[in-house]
Amino acid sequence: MKKFLSETKRYYRVSKLFLKNLFLEIYEAKVSILVILLVIAIFISAFKLEIHYQKANGFLDGDFWLESLLPNIIADMIGIIFTSFIIAGLFARQQKKSDEKKLYDILGHDYKILIDMLSRNILYLLKRDEEYLGFSVSDQTVKNDLKNLAFGEENFFDFDIFNSDFRVWDVNLGSSIVDSFVLSVHRIETHHEVLYSHYDDISQLYLKKRKLKFEINELDKDSIKYMLKFNEYMQVSDEARNTASVAMKLDEELLNIDMKDILEGCEKFFNNKTQEFCDKYTFILPIEIRLSLLELGKKIVKIKSDLYCYNDRSPSNNILSRYSSIDAFREEHKQQVFETFSFISQDIINLSSYFKQHKYK
Repeated sequence: MKKFLSETKRYYRVSKLFLKNLFLEIYEAKVSILVILLVIAIFISAFKLEIHYQKANGFLDGDFWLESLLPNIIADMIGIIFTSFIIAGLFARQQKKSDEKKLYDILGHDYKILIDMLSRNILYLLKRDEEYLGFSVSDQTVKNDLKNLAFGEENFFDFDIFNSDFRVWDVNLGSSIVDSFVLSVHRIETHHEVLYSHYDDISQLYLKKRKLKFEINELDKDSIKYMLKFNEYMQVSDEARNTASVAMKLDEELLNIDMKDILEGCEKFFNNKTQEFCDKYTFILPIEIRLSLLELGKKIVKIKSDLYCYNDRSPSNNILSRYSSIDAFREEHKQQVFETFSFISQDIINLSSYFKQHKYK
């Protein structure tokens, strides 16, 4: 029974995605559909006039279709509208391709990097596999995994593991090839600020040491000023050496991060990266790309909210009154997490196919 319900929910999500895409296709082709409906309406109206004036006995009147169609007003009107529509449609299609090619030449490379980065971070968030942030996982594998997530494969990630503390790598030892949300997590971000401040202090001390060295070389070794500068030089040398020897180790507890903090870091990372891209190409970026990118951060907020509700052990009676039990309440929010991740992957897939007629450089 549980398997049946799971499959039913999966097919529901797939059907929902299909209907959504179908609606978008119909919306984009609304002009073509209106023209076709107009042609049909003109045809029916004109044919009724033919019947009214007894030039035709009905739709199946063979003599009318063979003898009267060519000079008929029906053919003339339909021909004019259809020809105009075809010419205008071909021109608009060619213009759209040309505009997309120009747009791709300007931002295509940065766009590909952004979408790839967002894709790999979502998969890393779910699978907790750092390989997604490097070259060992191919682009095709990333694409296939996103499709599995988009079409409701609930076994793609383990919810219980997802809901547990997230262990990150020791950022002191290096960073990932692909930018990651890990560095946007507050406690890791704070540690990085301290770490870079420490490196800056070391750099400033060694810079001061070199300057003092130049000044000493210009002084008479028997002078008092030389001795003062030399003593200062030795003090700075010792301070630089002692400062550089401080390891600034990352506390082991910092590596295990609560999922709430991870999602906040992920939200910040997605918002910053998408906003940077939108700001860079603000005057030429299509509105549909801009809206889709900015929606990703909002969906992560939705996941954070549902996860909070799932983990709330004592929700208010007002909230629980809409459910048969607290387990039903928690199960609904668990499913909402699955669905939202599915929607995120769908959005990323759609964004990645925006320039499908052009190969990324």
